[in-house]
Amino acid sequence: KGVLLCICYSANIGGIATLTGTVPNVLAAETVEIMFPKSPGIDFSNWFSFGFPTMVITLVLAWIWLQWLFLDGSFISGCTSQRGCRGSCQSSQNDAAYKAVKRQYDDLGPFSFAEMVVLGHFVLLVLLWFFRDMKFIHLENGQAAGWTYFFVRGYVTDSTAVILISTVLFFWPSRPPNFLCCRSDGDTNPPEPAPPILDWPTVQALFPWEVILLLGGGFAIADGVQVSGLSDWLGQSFRVLDGFPPAAIVLIITIIIAFLTEFSSNTSTAAIFLPVLGTLAEGICVHPYYLIIPATIACSFAFMLPVATPPNAIVFSYGRINVVDMAKCGLVLNLACIVVLNVAINTYGVPLYHLHQFPGWATCSGGITNTTTAN
Repeated sequence: KGVLLCICYSANIGGIATLTGTVPNVLAAETVEIMFPKSPGIDFSNWFSFGFPTMVITLVLAWIWLQWLFLDGSFISGCTSQRGCRGSCQSSQNDAAYKAVKRQYDDLGPFSFAEMVVLGHFVLLVLLWFFRDMKFIHLENGQAAGWTYFFVRGYVTDSTAVILISTVLFFWPSRPPNFLCCRSDGDTNPPEPAPPILDWPTVQALFPWEVILLLGGGFAIADGVQVSGLSDWLGQSFRVLDGFPPAAIVLIITIIIAFLTEFSSNTSTAAIFLPVLGTLAEGICVHPYYLIIPATIACSFAFMLPVATPPNAIVFSYGRINVVDMAKCGLVLNLACIVVLNVAINTYGVPLYHLHQFPGWATCSGGITNTTTAN
């Protein structure tokens, strides 16, 4: 049970590290771009700077909790407590597990040419994301200190790198060429062009088009909140929260979202809440990132029910665990991750996103700017 739960929990937690890890992360970036077009935006690098350390902390807590729950805390005492028959049995089980994993690894065989090509393009994509706009380097002319320096400011985004690499895969051959100097001496096959790594029929059959429609619905909600005037109405309504400490508001929001997403898709939860939270931030005059980023990450803290996330449902489908097991283990993990998230946004999240002051690219509709978001 512990092994199965660690798979789905690590899949949920690991998605918060990068902007492309889960759909709610992408929704957050696009919601900010739509609602606050003058903002610097959320890109791969500044999300990773906050999401990765938060992911590591929560992942360690999840490992400790699963070890304590399913191994009775024996990992704390270490090898000194594993003596006699119990120690021998434990050693035999470890050897058997190692041999099973080693056998499956050997069955994979060596890297194929196509696999190396995809891996190389993926590494290149990550590098393009990281070095697109290095905001920690300030140039005198005000331009971006990355490879976007050679383009008009704002013209190139993280999506540009994705489209570029994806397009290249439609032309890159899936096997080494076998003509001219590239042809090996023992190759008797006639020279012919190799099929590309990616083709349109494969994309059409396997691409999750429903996710695109769901994302589009989330963007439409974010735009509709502004165009319809709902954002102005909500901004005035949320002024009653001016007396609440911002840290308390974030805590309440993350708790509500983390438990609400147990019963609904984390993507739909993010699509509904993020535009409202952007308006709420302007209504109580706090930095919009202070509400949007924790709420987005809280959408991934769904550990209690099988319907909460696809990883939970896949693990539950094996029939080895029941709902009670998942709920008992997930409740404590939910609360622990919420605490870590709130501590993170109020500590290293403050200097990272400049949360100590209300940004000039947002409109404070509450009248009094709150500059104590982390207090």
